[in-house]
Amino acid sequence: MRRLVGLLLALAAGCATARRPPVAERSLGTPVFDAGRGWGSFPLGGDALPETPEELAASLAAGLDERLELPDGAQVVEVEKGREARIEAVRIDVTGSRIDPAYVPSRFAAEALVEGVYPVGFVEYRADPLFLADAAVSMRLWARDATLLGMRDRKERPSLVLGGAEEGGFEVHLSADDLQRAFQEGLRRRGARLLASVDAAALSLTSPHARCLEMEAKVRARWLLVGMEFRITGRMEVDEAFVATFTEVRCHGEDAGGRLMAGIVDSKLAKVEQKRLPLMAFPDGRTRATSFAFDLSDGIRMSVGFGR
Repeated sequence: MRRLVGLLLALAAGCATARRPPVAERSLGTPVFDAGRGWGSFPLGGDALPETPEELAASLAAGLDERLELPDGAQVVEVEKGREARIEAVRIDVTGSRIDPAYVPSRFAAEALVEGVYPVGFVEYRADPLFLADAAVSMRLWARDATLLGMRDRKERPSLVLGGAEEGGFEVHLSADDLQRAFQEGLRRRGARLLASVDAAALSLTSPHARCLEMEAKVRARWLLVGMEFRITGRMEVDEAFVATFTEVRCHGEDAGGRLMAGIVDSKLAKVEQKRLPLMAFPDGRTRATSFAFDLSDGIRMSVGFGR
């Protein structure tokens, strides 16, 4: 959910009016979903990496318990043994859990070392729902014939990273009400870091086709003693090569204060316009996105397929 809301906030963050270079001049940025940098990772408890299926189950449960408020008595991790070193299945279900809004997910350095390799027949992470502040999100990540990698994040905390899979998918869904709540909370938190107070914010989304998302956000805020109203627009489209391009990112000042804010942030946010990001990347270098779609029939639903 953080990544989805982050995409919306990235579009809503500012008012780019940069020159649009020819396609050949545009380089690709960091992938939207980069497993090697922390997306799709599972925290582990303690300091040592697990060596047996039993240790793996206990370590996963401890890591999740440290980062989430889990329902009382819930068995959130199930690990099925396979033959020899193979694990048949790892299933994680954190339905009904709550995440601290201040929690920062694990991030991995590009040079992070792989300290353990765990072949797994089937991996599933499910939350239906998971609560962030007052918003509820439903999500599911699954992978068949997958490889989990034992790695340490920038704070030296152990985690399991999805290294790649024969096939898999990721789906996240927020209702219209939960989307508004998550968007408003995220915007207020970002505004607080800039000494700005967000009084009101409303987000509207449209999807001209399954791989395209257009947004408009109306914001009323105060920066110190200056009131401001502005409207932010943006568009993200995923092409047939599963590269996401951000266009039409604009900030429209609705009053004097809004125009002042647009002028302040324009130079910093010009890079957003025409930014191109690969949709997915995995450490094995072979697993790639195979499908992608938005569905706005009930809030927002984003579905991504991947495989080798």
